[in-house]
Amino acid sequence: GLEGSTGDWSWSASLLDSANSVRKLHLNSILLPAFQAALMGQGGPDQDQYYNPFGMMPENDPAVIDGFALTTSEGSDSVEQAIDITASRTFGGLPGGPVGIAIGAQWRHQELEEFADEVSAQGLIAGRDADFLLDHADREIRAVYAELSLPVVEDIEFQLAARYENYSDFGSTTNPKVALRWQPVEQIAFRASWGTSFHAPDFLDLYQNPVEYFGRFIDTPRCEATGLDVDCNPGIYDVLDQGNPDLQPETGESWYAGLIWTPLLVPTLTMDVGYWRIDYDDKIYWVGGQFVLDNLPAVNPYVERAPQTPEEAAAGIPGRILRVHYTTQNLAQQFTDGWDVDIAWEWQTNSGNDVSLRLDYTYTATWDAILPEQFGYTEYSRAGWYWDGPIPRNRGNLNLSWRTGRHDLSGTVHYAGHYQNWMEFLPVDGEQSDIPFIVDSHTTLGLQYALHLERLNDATIRLGCKNCTDEDPPFTHDNAGENIHDRRGLIWYANWTQPF
Repeated sequence: GLEGSTGDWSWSASLLDSANSVRKLHLNSILLPAFQAALMGQGGPDQDQYYNPFGMMPENDPAVIDGFALTTSEGSDSVEQAIDITASRTFGGLPGGPVGIAIGAQWRHQELEEFADEVSAQGLIAGRDADFLLDHADREIRAVYAELSLPVVEDIEFQLAARYENYSDFGSTTNPKVALRWQPVEQIAFRASWGTSFHAPDFLDLYQNPVEYFGRFIDTPRCEATGLDVDCNPGIYDVLDQGNPDLQPETGESWYAGLIWTPLLVPTLTMDVGYWRIDYDDKIYWVGGQFVLDNLPAVNPYVERAPQTPEEAAAGIPGRILRVHYTTQNLAQQFTDGWDVDIAWEWQTNSGNDVSLRLDYTYTATWDAILPEQFGYTEYSRAGWYWDGPIPRNRGNLNLSWRTGRHDLSGTVHYAGHYQNWMEFLPVDGEQSDIPFIVDSHTTLGLQYALHLERLNDATIRLGCKNCTDEDPPFTHDNAGENIHDRRGLIWYANWTQPF
């Protein structure tokens, strides 16, 4: 990057070129042709041995297993390139001061490629289909933006901003923002803002190739029609999972209103309380499986069924499931609102040490999804529950730091509140109960010490730990998508920052 000034303008320009490479190794993958040959007595180094799938009496020769078990690999390469140019200046004057303006332009290029080794790409590995590979996807994004700061009078300032973006795969979007700050007295300031936002679908949401596997579902429409155990117990069914190139971007609208108070008697204490609300349209969800079986009619685009027999047609019983489709869809509106509290207090001790105490806290009051009528209901409230991830109502951090001379010491308590698990209710003795499955709250402690080395051009050495007391995360049945708690336990770290 470069930055400088020309006349009354301050400017900056930057170039970004980043790449991310992922490599995955699958140990003990099963090569299907060799496995089938071993089942037929053509395994082992001399191709004359059987593989016994039951494993005992007789035990399998390790050489037979070595003939069809191997390590396979897959991966992806993604690239992001960007050019940013911004410029700003002040000019003229209003009763509250000069007008500030900032303008800018941006170009971005995004690219993704997926690949696998030869046997995986040919679909010769058990449990994995070659069609999952997304060979290539790319897009270009061009944007221009501007922002004005208007100090109308001494105590009132407006901010006006707008951003125009053009996506090579979606077209154009313009998103404005308006903000107001009013400070009637020195100790109190009010802030408010409104704006819109835009999020394009990810490449995998759009272009993931069809992948076939098995899923375990209850055929709810047949169960309601027959009441038979074969229909009301979970069964294994074919699944076809793929992206949706017809997806549209998600759009959003946000509001904020807040109060900043600095008490006259404690001028180093600042309290900031704000209310926020965000509304999303055309939210992207991955639909399929039990969700559509529970909430859609028996005949729907996500479930393939066999033709009804004459007896089933006469009784109004849908045909048996042949395949369940998973895909992404622009399904819903989503509304969320809540409160942010930020309290900061700084003071100096009699010995000259600087001490600061800070509390950041967020309370999520509402998290509602409104789904289309064909999904059987219109509103789905999930604050304090789970929807595509945990949504605890309460989250916060409490930080205490102390500095003297070249030494810094700080500690932070991280808190995530409890929430109700996606399983909804606990099974007791094999039967579903009315006891909600609550994932407990979680509190961890982080500590950090920093040493500033003035003789080395203000280099800084930091030593610290995350989750210093090695607290276990709370128990949950979600083994993949839980994104609130860090499962790694105690983590030590050290880093050196060297300015030049």
